[in-house]
Amino acid sequence: MSRRPDRSPAVLPASRYLAARLLGLGVIAAVLSAIALSGPREPLYVSGVALDDTAQVVAVNGRPLVPGTRVLAPEPDADPGSVAATRRLTAEHRAWLAAGTVPGRGTPWAGMVRDALLDVHVLTSADGAAVAGWAPSWRYVWPRDAAFVAIALARTGHPADAEAVLAFLQSRQHPDGRFEARYRPDRPGAPDDRGIQLDGTGWALWAASELVDARPPEQRADLLRRLDPLIRRSVAAATGAVASRTGLPPASPDYWEVHESRPTLGTAAVLNVGLHAGAVLRAAAGDEAGAARASRAADRLASGLARFAAQGYPRHLGKSDPDIAVAFLLPPFTRTADPAVLDAFRTLVPQLRRPAGGLAPGTSWKRDGVSWTPETALVALVEATCGDRGTSADLLAWLDTHRTPSGALPEKVLADGSPAGTAPLTWTAAAVILTAAALDGR
Repeated sequence: MSRRPDRSPAVLPASRYLAARLLGLGVIAAVLSAIALSGPREPLYVSGVALDDTAQVVAVNGRPLVPGTRVLAPEPDADPGSVAATRRLTAEHRAWLAAGTVPGRGTPWAGMVRDALLDVHVLTSADGAAVAGWAPSWRYVWPRDAAFVAIALARTGHPADAEAVLAFLQSRQHPDGRFEARYRPDRPGAPDDRGIQLDGTGWALWAASELVDARPPEQRADLLRRLDPLIRRSVAAATGAVASRTGLPPASPDYWEVHESRPTLGTAAVLNVGLHAGAVLRAAAGDEAGAARASRAADRLASGLARFAAQGYPRHLGKSDPDIAVAFLLPPFTRTADPAVLDAFRTLVPQLRRPAGGLAPGTSWKRDGVSWTPETALVALVEATCGDRGTSADLLAWLDTHRTPSGALPEKVLADGSPAGTAPLTWTAAAVILTAAALDGR
């Protein structure tokens, strides 16, 4: 019987063996470092979106646009009907922008904010289905992304569009107040078996609170009545999700969108946002008992969040993996900024930097060199709200620099600075709009 050659280190003197091992480890480290710096070569699936001359949403991917719009420019040999339709759509886009406000006027990122607002407009249908992106795997409605879109529309003077987004979520919500991870935009139901994602309930309540707050006082009662099913069911779901013994919700996927076997900071923090918003909303609707139940659940959850705080805000209790979800415990998601939470947040952010200059979701995220624009914009939003205007402006400038050729904000930026994934991503676009509005003082 043949035998493999003996490769035991015993054939080498100890000093030579140690040197060989160290050399081998050095080579491995160098290779891993090179991989991290070069990163994956993920393509840019969609470079941007626009309306064609039939008012259909299409991928841009290098096709020219009418300046200042998300309308495809007519071909040189276009027939008169196509040219007329393009002019009509161009006028509609400009009128829609003029009906509201575009944050960031006079700043270096004004064009980015305008384009982001138009992208949100294009990717939100008349019935309020705000899809995350236009590449096939993103052409669904995530409650989280939709919540940000609704608030961005409300804060820029498009209240009817904002309400339609929440009305869509209200029409899809389970009777028990929970949400699927994502929904088809054109018919009821989820596109797959990802299942319930508890943070959607918290995001819906936060968005409802922000929309009510953005309305003139005399209009708030009517809006509360129209959104009552969404608010009432969401408060019930969020209240019931917090265990009396642990002060924590059950395991559920969160914005990382992976299967979880233990509660995460991402779910707990967003439910905290939702419970505080829900208490205010139920009180405003005259439901003092509902407001009290939400407040008691928020108090229970505070004890669970205190355990995360004691461990440095890890993604999972018992781990040492701080997560950017600590941002959800700060304004604009909460009313005030706890100095200890803000300090933990600002200590974490430098640890999440990636080679191109953006951020990763957490310290345990894979080291592939990829910057994620939603997390980068999220940090910009929190800093704009908490008073560090310089950092917020720097991050907006970085996002502006890494847009696609069509001016859209991509989901990812590779280690070499190339945009990747889908573009635009509505979560990023909405967060950029809200950041610019916060820097404007709105």
